[in-house]
Parts: sequence; structure tokens; C-alpha cells
Amino acid sequence: MLRFDQALDLLFDAAFVNDGPLRWVARNSGKPGREGQETWLLHASAAWSEAHLEAEAERVAHALIDAFVALGGKPPQAWSAHRWRYAITESAVDGGCLWCPDEGLACVATG
Repeated sequence: MLRFDQALDLLFDAAFVNDGPLRWVARNSGKPGREGQETWLLHASAAWSEAHLEAEAERVAHALIDAFVALGGKPPQAWSAHRWRYAITESAVDGGCLWCPDEGLACVATG
């Protein structure tokens, strides 16, 4: 998680990234009901994470921050890192899903 003193002027609040170490970035402070400091969550791709699973948190954080800056972000005033070893599984949902955009709800069918 990256923390900033001011809101970043980016053209997106969240994005899937298909190149480099990042897979997903999101303006965490932009979620409904969130107030306070500007924060961004950076998620590494599964392949990159597996290749760097035992790397020091500082090394991993700097690699992800550099990739975020390359997307147009800025270096943060502060950051924290957390390893979620089992956050992304090998197979994606293959059973389909139902989506109700008016309510913002989804139901996912798993095999």
C-alpha cells in the first residue's frame, strides 16, 4: 500500500496491468466511504510474485513502486508491504457469473 500527502492526478482509479511486475492497481482511498489520506494498493502478478516470493519486502516494494511510477504515479511518502501467498489461484472462475450493475452485486459460480 502506498500513501500520499495529496491525491494523485491519474486518469484512472484502478487498472489491470499486463506488463511488468504489476497485475492490479487501485486507488484504495477512492472506494465508497473511505476518507482521509490518499492510498493506492499495488498487486503483483502471480508469476512475478512466485519468482520473488522470498525476496525482502523493501526490494519487492521498490520494484512495484517503480512499475507504478512508470504508469504515471509518483513515489509515495510512505509504503507498507504484505505477502498474500495464496491470494491468486492457478485457475480463474470458469463457471460463469451473474452481474447486477444497478445494485453493484455479482454472484460467481465455481465448478
